[in-house]
Amino acid sequence: MTVVRRQAGKMGRMIAQMLAFTRLEMKSDRYTKAPLNFSELIMLTCMDFQSIHEKKIQLECHVEPDVQVYGNYELLQRLANNLISNAYRYGKENGHINVTVRQEGAQVSLSVEDDDIGIAPE
Repeated sequence: MTVVRRQAGKMGRMIAQMLAFTRLEMKSDRYTKAPLNFSELIMLTCMDFQSIHEKKIQLECHVEPDVQVYGNYELLQRLANNLISNAYRYGKENGHINVTVRQEGAQVSLSVEDDDIGIAPE
């Protein structure tokens, strides 16, 4: 039930995000930024996807604790959702997806890797 509630909340936020994206394109609204716990955001996103079991793909998350960033929660959540869902969509049967969050000094990195053929360089 927790996952269902969280997913329902995400759907509502996605609709709001689509409206916000339209306003952004029209330059009539701006996304607000605030300090946020990026580690928590990514772990929650991973937990939601781990219950899917699509194509028997195994999702592993390696997230450094308490990584803080300054940004827009909804946009960063959408970024993570898009990257992970693409890894599922294009991943191979019985494959793996590794999600990693690291912080080195002031730089934070998010990596989503799978073991499929990848994207052609061109």
